[in-house]
Amino acid sequence: MYNRITAISFLMLFLNSVCSSQETDKPFLSSFIYFIYPYPPLYSNKFNYGIGGEIDEHFTPFKFSTGLFFYTNKYEFHYDKTSPYEKNDFSLNYFNFSFNVKIKLSNKNKTDNLFLLNTGIIINIPRNYRSVFYYKKNIPPEENIPIKYGNGISLRLGFQYNKSLSNRLKVYANLFCDYKFQKDHIDFYISNPHPGPDSYYEGYILFWGVSCGLEFLFVKNKI
Repeated sequence: MYNRITAISFLMLFLNSVCSSQETDKPFLSSFIYFIYPYPPLYSNKFNYGIGGEIDEHFTPFKFSTGLFFYTNKYEFHYDKTSPYEKNDFSLNYFNFSFNVKIKLSNKNKTDNLFLLNTGIIINIPRNYRSVFYYKKNIPPEENIPIKYGNGISLRLGFQYNKSLSNRLKVYANLFCDYKFQKDHIDFYISNPHPGPDSYYEGYILFWGVSCGLEFLFVKNKI
């Protein structure tokens, strides 16, 4: 896992150095702060949210970005009449590292309104796992107690629109879909009435959502 993260980091640094040697325009550095509305496909009947930030390096016609963002995955699943369970109350938080390339889909100037293609790698780090099963009869709830977390890796594809408010400030919206080719997992211990060890693996490979926020632009030689 750590070898993959190291390889990805060296690849991003290599692309950065190659593009900087070919840059003719004055480069920009930008920082983002944004909110996310994630939509996990399974049983998504609770409000989920997220927040994050990233730093972008601008090399015409690309942007290379790295960032950290957080989002929740919560739902409540109700069982049918034949099951001894009444419902499962599930929640899980993700802390994610992103390494993205953004490609301009127009020939406009950097400070104009832009459409961009956003693609890259997301390192998914699950935390704060909670899963409680409630019985229909008078039996104490059964809770999964986390012991060990395993990270996942996703491939992102998104489309981003930037709207300039000034030559140093933009608002933007990003519609994205993440394909999880290495699922995260959690080893846990089941409490009474059926104690014992078990594991949870993420039950889906596609995850989509929308993010919106502010972009602050800086001239590198003035920082």
